[in-house]
Amino acid sequence: MKHIMKTKILLLAFALCGAINVNAQHDHDHDHDHDHGDHGHGDHGHSHEQAKAGPNGGKVVEATEPHFELFIQDDRKVRVTFLNDELKPMAHDGATVSAIGGDRSKPARLSFEQVAGAYVSTEPMPDGANVPLILRVKPDQKSKTATARININLAQCPTCDFKEYACICGH
Repeated sequence: MKHIMKTKILLLAFALCGAINVNAQHDHDHDHDHDHGDHGHGDHGHSHEQAKAGPNGGKVVEATEPHFELFIQDDRKVRVTFLNDELKPMAHDGATVSAIGGDRSKPARLSFEQVAGAYVSTEPMPDGANVPLILRVKPDQKSKTATARININLAQCPTCDFKEYACICGH
């Protein structure tokens, strides 16, 4: 009986910690531009800039300077391409890129190598049409590592020319 009670208390504590964490992440001043992505937040009193299309049809991530495009290739390898201010691909040596994704009980770790001015994972993303991915990008040795948590939804957007993970129409 004590074991069941301890388990219930532990589960309640985890639930409360999760609720507090979610509120802490959204309890901040909204006078700055940021991208919530498509997380079901809806319009909560502030405007977002129009999402930008990457040169390869991927998601533009503005968490680093320079910004980068996250693109899933046909072979399911993840491509990170650094972009200049006009959102054109630019060579960028010395970056560190890694990712982890897929099933939480057996996540796949992806390492990257520099290929033709971009960073491409050496192995494909895990199977599935909806894959959670945590991408860590450090543009150079002086910069801090930026972490992007993105749900890679590979379905085609019904109203724009991009996959759902890179959708720019905000449907």
